[in-house]
Amino acid sequence: MKITSNLPFVAADGQVYYAYDLEEWPFQGKTIYEVIRIMAGKPLFMEEHLERLKQSGLTLGMPMEGIEAAVAEDMKQVVAHCEIKDNNLKIVAGYLESGAFSYVVFPVKSFYPPKDYYENGVKTVLMHVERENPNAKVINTELSTKVDNLRETTDIFEGLLVDSEGRITEGSRSNVFFVQGDRLLTPRSNHVLLGITRQKLLAAIEELGIAFEEAEIKASEAYLYDACFITGTSIGLLPVAQIDDQKINSPGNPILKKLQEGYDRIVQTSLEKIDWE
Repeated sequence: MKITSNLPFVAADGQVYYAYDLEEWPFQGKTIYEVIRIMAGKPLFMEEHLERLKQSGLTLGMPMEGIEAAVAEDMKQVVAHCEIKDNNLKIVAGYLESGAFSYVVFPVKSFYPPKDYYENGVKTVLMHVERENPNAKVINTELSTKVDNLRETTDIFEGLLVDSEGRITEGSRSNVFFVQGDRLLTPRSNHVLLGITRQKLLAAIEELGIAFEEAEIKASEAYLYDACFITGTSIGLLPVAQIDDQKINSPGNPILKKLQEGYDRIVQTSLEKIDWE
């Protein structure tokens, strides 16, 4: 696997390397991964991301004992060596050619939506794709490449996945929510990868007392909702202005604005808990 670091240092199995000395790592078979945002030099929702990494590995029968502490230390070293203030770190874990279990931590080129994306919303497209194991964060190079190509060649920001029964499940790298009146809906949790931002948003929903439920979202009816937004590590809460050719007036929705404010408070509290001095 290629190590596509955008900064000078990476780490693997407890050792820090110059990025040019570690441009590939010999993983074989399926690999699991997490992407963690570093904000103001601190990892956002680190404990939750590392717990999900562990659970993804356990789902695939990988030996995950002690993985959280080991990866956290390597993350800290990479952040310090690269003097990172705002950038994403990617953690990939799996088996090597030798049969040994291994992991790597490296900075990746990161895109954070500009202000006008939040003010005007983004365009999305429906994609008929089903994840083999939606609750495990397994690398799907084909899907990632397809969405990256869309971003580079069109004004599409994200692909919304549709299963064989015509239901929207999630984004290619995000979770999706819909607003209907004063209610908030999202696809059922057994159909999606349970994003950390999604998890934190649920806490904000409870705090704000907003009516919420998991529901089947038919792709054919997606444009009938009052608003739609996607959530993820790099984007937080991002309004959707269009699904295929259908426009949705999401950016000005009052429920979405309340949720954004609640989520921002949770982000600030999370960063204040991290002491990497």
